[in-house]
Amino acid sequence: MRYLSLLRGINVAGQKKIKMEDLKALYEGLGFTNVQIYIQSGNVVFDADDSLNHQEVIQAAISQQYGFDVPVLIRRQEDVDVIIGNYPFGTVDVTKEGSQVLVSLLSKMPEPDDVHALKPFQHASESFVVIDQVAYIKCPNGYGKTKLTNTLLEKKLDCTSTTRNWKSLLQLQMMLEEWYE
Repeated sequence: MRYLSLLRGINVAGQKKIKMEDLKALYEGLGFTNVQIYIQSGNVVFDADDSLNHQEVIQAAISQQYGFDVPVLIRRQEDVDVIIGNYPFGTVDVTKEGSQVLVSLLSKMPEPDDVHALKPFQHASESFVVIDQVAYIKCPNGYGKTKLTNTLLEKKLDCTSTTRNWKSLLQLQMMLEEWYE
């Protein structure tokens, strides 16, 4: 089965540094196959059987190898297809808006009251919706100017979250769809 793992908060501002070739080797050492890395932020596509809790295994291996904890969120290939298919704001011009549309994967289903508590942080030009364990954010002024940051989502929704832009998510979906013999 194909999986996507998203590591939270590595290689940001010189913190929790992990070289991607080392991360790939770590995954292969755990027995995962067809391991592919996308950019430096800890996006890993891999094949594995369903018998393990991949999230716990990966987190423990990173902690042991590097001496720091890194939250890891795992989604199956079909989960990523659903996330993209559920996009609630119409079509996206990837060339113009690919970095203004963000998808935050959440570690658990947020409480409706907690989601509602985020509304005061939303700028009038922004669109924000939570569907299941995914927050969709459209920031026409750019992610650097929104108050709906990953850190705020984690605090207000009481969960782990990691955010990727639409362009990256589409690239990861393409990588998930590649089948190996």
